[in-house]
Amino acid sequence: MSTLGKSEFRCYRSYNVLTSNRSRHTPLHSVKVVIIGQDPYHNHNQAHGLCFSVRAPVRAPPSLLNIYRGIKVDYPEFEAPPDKGGLLTPWAERGVLMLNTCLTVRAHQANSHSNKGWEKFTQKVIDLVARVRTNGVVFLAWGSPAGTRVAKISKQKHCILQSVHPSPLSAHRGFFQNAHFKKCNNWLAERYGPDQIIDWNLVPSKKPTCISDKENLNASTNQAPVEPAIAKAEAQPPVDEFDDDDAIQALVEAEARSSPV
Repeated sequence: MSTLGKSEFRCYRSYNVLTSNRSRHTPLHSVKVVIIGQDPYHNHNQAHGLCFSVRAPVRAPPSLLNIYRGIKVDYPEFEAPPDKGGLLTPWAERGVLMLNTCLTVRAHQANSHSNKGWEKFTQKVIDLVARVRTNGVVFLAWGSPAGTRVAKISKQKHCILQSVHPSPLSAHRGFFQNAHFKKCNNWLAERYGPDQIIDWNLVPSKKPTCISDKENLNASTNQAPVEPAIAKAEAQPPVDEFDDDDAIQALVEAEARSSPV
């Protein structure tokens, strides 16, 4: 963190991730799943300490809406929170550690605090979880930066699920077909027992969205997937070009594919 000096925080408005939120909602001994993001949401009143999560009255950003759609593919009974709510603390309280790779960001400048030292710190956190949780953990790594963080995690001890990022710029390249939420629960059911899988439901009045069914998973992989419409950003006051925490990475990848060799 030596490269993030006091002048950075004196000269620019930056967002902190309220690191106590993660440890308070998901203590180390309860971690069963780790979702790895890139950096905090960089617009006002968005970031609050859990990657992809936002508190009311902020509405779920496009990446989170696409996560909801991914769950809906795996669990058709899933319903997104009303009013496009985006608070994911129920997942955290059920054993899902939601950790960004960088823990601060300059306002309206996605990825602005990358390569400043945070990656070394969060890598230590990930390594600690992998070492201490000896029964195994599911790591959900979406996008290239997240994939880098799990590259050295033992696949014999843990379940590593990698995919493109749910950003609208990349989700169409396979995010909706990755079946990560059902694969996660199938693995947890085998490792911990069926009563230890994750209920992805965020609507308190609804039945748990947490049925682990390998036969249904296998059947779904043999059928033509139904791809939901990719979430688009709602019309809002123009703040900056990017509205989620990995849009820059997805844009770089898209430009690389379209550039002549």
